[in-house]
Amino acid sequence: MKNLRVLLLILIAGFLSIAADTAPKPIKIVDKESPPLVFKDITGFGIDLANIICEKNNLSPEFVMFTSLPDLLGAVASGVYDIEIMTSRINGEYQKIYGKWF
Repeated sequence: MKNLRVLLLILIAGFLSIAADTAPKPIKIVDKESPPLVFKDITGFGIDLANIICEKNNLSPEFVMFTSLPDLLGAVASGVYDIEIMTSRINGEYQKIYGKWF
């Protein structure tokens, strides 16, 4: 009986360590309102797509909305945020400022 308890404790500890190793990694995602792709209340096709991608890649998304595209691009370029859901049209002026990384 004592051996069974020890074995059970080892199994539980193993499962807990596996669960800790597979916890979703947080990711900070930014966007701006661009209906019907993204709405202010953090819904829309772009948000749904980001959630699916995060789920498939064991990521935990944190969404932050911006009202200004230059501020949004600057936040991602500075490394404060990880990625953006690009639903806005980028023109040549933005490419001059931020390059072609987006």
